[in-house]
Amino acid sequence: MTRSAETSQAIFEDVKAVVVVTLDIEDQADGLRPETGLYGELPELDSLTVVKLIVALRKRFGIEIKMEEIVGDIFETLGRLAAFVESKVRWQRLSGVDDTQGETSGFGWLTALAEPQVTPTEAAAPPVRGTITPASRGGGAP
Repeated sequence: MTRSAETSQAIFEDVKAVVVVTLDIEDQADGLRPETGLYGELPELDSLTVVKLIVALRKRFGIEIKMEEIVGDIFETLGRLAAFVESKVRWQRLSGVDDTQGETSGFGWLTALAEPQVTPTEAAAPPVRGTITPASRGGGAP
């Protein structure tokens, strides 16, 4: 097996693992192949889980996925999804660009959906007794 084929296989296996965990389909993992249909075939993959899957792939592979890149055929089969991820990984390696820093090209909301947020109630909660705050140090900014 060539180095490129080994890389492709490794990326496929990693994408498959992300799909399995994100969709909570561990019982189906052994049957997933490159030709396995995803969107429209797996009932677990709906529009909300597509968003979760994009976030999980971004985190796992450190890649940027732009809004205009999200088209239906990417999620047609597991093999197509893995090929898309591999192309993003290769581009990033060749360009030396770290796309995961700063603004996420219109997908900042994806990360917000996948990560816990502090509610306004939690943010406005009084500090725990003994906590040092700017106000307890004499007020004002440090």
